[in-house]
Amino acid sequence: MMMKGVNDVCKTRHYHMLILNTDNSQKSEDDGIRSLIDHNVDALLINPTGYTSPIYTKLKESRLPIVLIDRQIEHFLFDSVTSNNYDVTYQATDYLIQNNYSRIYFVTENIDSISTRSQRKKQWRMLCARNTCRKSTFF
Repeated sequence: MMMKGVNDVCKTRHYHMLILNTDNSQKSEDDGIRSLIDHNVDALLINPTGYTSPIYTKLKESRLPIVLIDRQIEHFLFDSVTSNNYDVTYQATDYLIQNNYSRIYFVTENIDSISTRSQRKKQWRMLCARNTCRKSTFF
């Protein structure tokens, strides 16, 4: 839905949106960003892999308008649009606890350097510890 909204706004302003899929690959992300810069795009919306890369130093220096979507990158300040990861994790976990579930599992892909995942894990662990979930497991 977010990309549809972005595309709708771009259309009204006579911009075209290009989408690159990097499959969470740092190399593909770096190559894609370089390619877009070489093609003189007007701005970048990036759902980053989350890994710190020299390409982000280049982006900061380029003064190209950049907005990160859903994730932030450690050591770099870019404008971003994210969900409130603590809030949504609190609501979901609290719902389970309030409905007497005590064996609560947290299943996710690799968390390394992915800000949204690490924030959700932190909130989930805190709630389970506070509410003494009988068994809570992180996968």
